Amino acid sequence: MQIFILRHCKTKNNINNSWCGCKTDNELSLEGLNRNKELVQELSQIKFDVIYSSPLKRCLITAKQISEITGSKLIIDNRLIERDFGELEGKPCDDNDKLKLADLHLNTDLNSGVEKIKDMYQKRIIPFYTELFEKNFSKVLIVSHSWVVRLSKYFLDGEIDSKTIAVTPKNGEYQIFNKNNNIITRNFNTIEIHGDKLIKRSSYTSKFHDEIQWMVNLPDDLKSYIPKIDKWYISDKNKDDDLSFITMEYINQKSFDQIYLKNKLTTKDALNFFKQVFAFLSKARQYNDNLEKDKIKEYLYDIYYKKTIDRWDTIKDDLKFSNFYNYEITINNVKYKSVKYYLSKLEKTLIDYNVISSNRKFWIIHGDLCFNNIIFNNNQMYVIDPRGSFGKPGLYGDQWYELAKLSHSISGYDSIINNYYQVEIKDNNINYSFDQEINKQLFLELFEKLINKNILQKIYLIESLLFLSMIPLHKENYSHQIMMLCLAIQKLSKFIK
Repeated sequence: MQIFILRHCKTKNNINNSWCGCKTDNELSLEGLNRNKELVQELSQIKFDVIYSSPLKRCLITAKQISEITGSKLIIDNRLIERDFGELEGKPCDDNDKLKLADLHLNTDLNSGVEKIKDMYQKRIIPFYTELFEKNFSKVLIVSHSWVVRLSKYFLDGEIDSKTIAVTPKNGEYQIFNKNNNIITRNFNTIEIHGDKLIKRSSYTSKFHDEIQWMVNLPDDLKSYIPKIDKWYISDKNKDDDLSFITMEYINQKSFDQIYLKNKLTTKDALNFFKQVFAFLSKARQYNDNLEKDKIKEYLYDIYYKKTIDRWDTIKDDLKFSNFYNYEITINNVKYKSVKYYLSKLEKTLIDYNVISSNRKFWIIHGDLCFNNIIFNNNQMYVIDPRGSFGKPGLYGDQWYELAKLSHSISGYDSIINNYYQVEIKDNNINYSFDQEINKQLFLELFEKLINKNILQKIYLIESLLFLSMIPLHKENYSHQIMMLCLAIQKLSKFIK
């Protein structure tokens, strides 16, 4: 989806530098009208699926003209109206006040009834884009105001420094954002298919190199579970003319998530699938890393505890997540503790359940054994896109992690990634449902029968951390992140009261 976000052209208030918010519905100035002509001519060359506009005249004049010329549907959305500047409305702007009103952490209203940043962001911006991303649009034009543009940029860029919110976007200028909600970005630059060969190429990235090394170093009796490797090369440079690559057999079949989500499977189908998966895991357990116990404990601590804490440190102050981090969350009408509370109890819980104990071995693991990385057809299973590291690069890791990856696919990970759900967010209240779960109960029952009862709860605890720690990695889609948060909290709450 390509999103064009335009701030309206200049009004007299903009020229006079006076506060002009949602309560002032003024016309464009002469300078603004001249710029509007240029914009309409320029943007009418683009075929927009839809045009969204604030209800105020200074936005509607541009949106309506482009809609009439292009035939694009026009939707007036009150959430795109300018910020409410309260008692400041119409008064001369003071640079000091401008800076204060743009301070995310102070979030002051200057005691003048100004709409708070957090309120505007959580009640208007997040719901608008959450709904937009559920649409299958190619090009979208949004005509709005300074503060909607700033917070939209904050939402869509993800990594933008909050200080940038203090920078006022120019009147009559637009920015373009490209968001892809159906494809998960991988750590390689290109995938090419030539007949029965698939080629991945990438500039220097350790993740891609770990993947290559895992595939080429896999023991021979496990190589029947991966596409046949033709040739490969790992570059020690970072140049476009010297890319790392791997050429392998192209398996022209659906990944298992597409079968699991779309086809009603029988008990025989499900048992056959698990039979192949557990045959792979059984063979993998023939190979032991022989790590010292202290090292095993260190890696388990880093993966299960430290990684979860570190990732949430990157988003806990983000307006999209700060309320969930600091305050109670209501999910499907049930109240849960804050993320901060659960994280404060996490280390002790992991110790109590022996999840970070050194009393187990590291075996060969794929490391990302979810359904979308498994190809299964005609009693043959292939695994693709391995993790290639667990605490350190290599073949070995904790097989409980492997089982938790399977479990989180059964629980709904692939349903989330494939947008098989509905979610509604209001402040810290979230209501969600999955569109269809035709195989979940069958697979869950079989999984629980096949897993040793002594480790089943440990697998589910790890699964909750998978959902919780992957939230920062899915910034390309906020509603995906919210769904993962819901499942993480619901599952973690069973272990932390």
